[in-house]
Amino acid sequence: MKREDLVRLGVAVGKGVGPVTARRARDLAGGWVPAEETAPSARIPDPVRAAFVGASARGERVHLACEKRGVKILFREGPEWPEGLECLTDVPEVIFVRGRLGVLRERGVAIVGTRECSTAGADLTHDLARRLAEEGWVIVSGLARGIDAHAHRAALAGGGDTIAVLGCGPDVHYPGENRELQETIARDGLLVSEFAPGAQPVPGHFPRRNRILAALAHAVVVVESRARSGALVTARHALDQGKEIFVVPGWPTSPVSSGPLALLRDGARPIRGAEDLLEDLGGIAGGPAADPEEVRALGAVRDGAETPVQLATSLGVSVEEARDRLARLELLGLLAPGG
Repeated sequence: MKREDLVRLGVAVGKGVGPVTARRARDLAGGWVPAEETAPSARIPDPVRAAFVGASARGERVHLACEKRGVKILFREGPEWPEGLECLTDVPEVIFVRGRLGVLRERGVAIVGTRECSTAGADLTHDLARRLAEEGWVIVSGLARGIDAHAHRAALAGGGDTIAVLGCGPDVHYPGENRELQETIARDGLLVSEFAPGAQPVPGHFPRRNRILAALAHAVVVVESRARSGALVTARHALDQGKEIFVVPGWPTSPVSSGPLALLRDGARPIRGAEDLLEDLGGIAGGPAADPEEVRALGAVRDGAETPVQLATSLGVSVEEARDRLARLELLGLLAPGG
């Protein structure tokens, strides 16, 4: 691994400095390596200095730990980096993953809720996740007991894909009761974490986990939740990111209805079940998400480019490339076959 990446990795896993501050220090020094080299004498705050001093050696230790434990490191701006994370105001420099990386290129819906879910809530979660998985949507959740675990299991049982976003290292089993589920997801889905191997699930990790969870999803569904909960934190992050929020309304006096009802008052969309959700998602099937060039092509079509020649002129590409993009939009379900 290049020294530049080792410094990035070492700073990312250091304590007391977030990604925005780290990038500011990098820019001030003229790069990651210069930032490490000048850190001992630089006029920067002590926490920033501590994050950069010895960063490459720290990064090398983490790199070796990842190789030993089957964890892959994704760097921002790398070819496998999930575009969804770019909506964050504090985009991480690295994430750690275990599993099938291709899942990151699929459209996802987050399903979150309380750990103390009702039987009805568990059943509805199972139906929502299974139906969405059958339609090609990736189910994103946080691997907590309760609603999260039911969502992951239903997606897998339905032959679909699922992403579990963790508040600990991707090799750390938490909660312990979901150990088998976590390893199944590592094989058949994808585990994602901002935290390096061995990082324990301390309370401060989970709000950060929730913003990643929301960023990897096209929309968020809250099934059951208390007024103060991680599910609501995820929903608030999703709102900040411009995502659609769906809730399952419950009985007003039920403690696990207070979260969804509060979101409903704030403008979330109520659903009664999978059919409502699929309809409100606009009839778009899951599967590969459009890349930026495909988004441009779709915009040109909606602006009146009806033929490959017109699309080529609008985008400044060859007619053959324009034809390929039209075919891709049809494959993604964003364009009716034939035009």
